[in-house]
Amino acid sequence: MKFLYGLGGANVPVIKEFELSNASEAIEAGQALKCTNRGLVGKNVTGEYIGVAAEDHSGKEDLLNPRANGKKIRIDITKNGVYSVPAMRLTAVENGTSTTLVCENGGYVTGNLTFFSLMLVAKGEGSTNTDSIGEVRKISDVTTGTNYTYEIQEGGVTCKGDVYAVIPYVGFIGGVDYDYKGMNLTDDLDAALMVTGVNKTDATIEVKFNDSTLF
Repeated sequence: MKFLYGLGGANVPVIKEFELSNASEAIEAGQALKCTNRGLVGKNVTGEYIGVAAEDHSGKEDLLNPRANGKKIRIDITKNGVYSVPAMRLTAVENGTSTTLVCENGGYVTGNLTFFSLMLVAKGEGSTNTDSIGEVRKISDVTTGTNYTYEIQEGGVTCKGDVYAVIPYVGFIGGVDYDYKGMNLTDDLDAALMVTGVNKTDATIEVKFNDSTLF
């Protein structure tokens, strides 16, 4: 998660140091962190999201960096901070049609599908898809099973290996993804992040922490 700006007008992040729940936990800059009711922070602790790690913490001894396995970590706690995260990707596992995209069973896109879109970001080897890179097509439905078949706005025939970015609608609320660096577009996880904008130029989305955060 990369800091962009604060909705209150901040153009630099607010950084504060906190004590780690586990000094040996590996944390990367840009990962979302939680805070316990005892004021200890980490990725997997029980508590509310507090912000985004502002430094790497390997959890291992490093002679050149005594903080690498220290008990403190700097966290970006900017109030209403907006962060850039990559949009989730779906890759076609077989040829589709001009109105379908077939992907592995990932369950990434659920809920209000008609407000989501797919943007072509790469074509598979030998793809005959006539859409241009950056072409956006709305989702209308999905059929689940061994693979997921997405019903999409008519366009070029989707081909195996084609990669699409999933573009959510502004205001969508979803969970932090499993590497703590982005947004999972499954709407049954923690409602930690809200979409505030979309950048279709580089297939990223802009998110802020939902109201459950401490700051």
